Amino acid sequence: MERGRRGGVTDARLRARELHQKYGSSVPIDVEAFAKKEGLSVHLVPMEPNISGMLVDRNGSSIIGVNASHHPNRRRFSIAHELGHALLHDDVSRQFVDSYTVAFRNAASSLGIDRHEVEANAFAAELLMPRNEIANYLQEHTLDAHDERQLDRMASRFGVSIQALSIRLAGLGYDTTGSDITD
Repeated sequence: MERGRRGGVTDARLRARELHQKYGSSVPIDVEAFAKKEGLSVHLVPMEPNISGMLVDRNGSSIIGVNASHHPNRRRFSIAHELGHALLHDDVSRQFVDSYTVAFRNAASSLGIDRHEVEANAFAAELLMPRNEIANYLQEHTLDAHDERQLDRMASRFGVSIQALSIRLAGLGYDTTGSDITD
């Protein structure tokens, strides 16, 4: 597994695109298979409700723990997020707990104040909702960003929550009065 070779949101997206080229980008992405192919194991774990996932490094092996009680779409995003940390952030100083190196994904992860969290979120969004697949979908389907049923259909297609999809569409520059996608 190659780690720590880049930095920044743009590079996080590029790293996700590299995985698409390596493993394919048919949506919904089998994020757990991607993680396994990159040498990580994924485990559903009982956790506090405010913790979505964690990355544990032990003796050179990486494990992604995901909150077993969260919705499957949330778990998929958490796996992608933690995979992003594993591939992008070898330099992160992590909290040590019982000889494990741990990086938790929690409510603070989505605030946009920690560079590593922002990068892991950008990686996860590009991995699960590839820019080109979003553009293809929007060429084939009409989407009113205010119509929850249409958003739900699109979110289901990508295996993500409506919230994650809405953030991704906004991040791509989707104009709710048209279908302009930029990156």
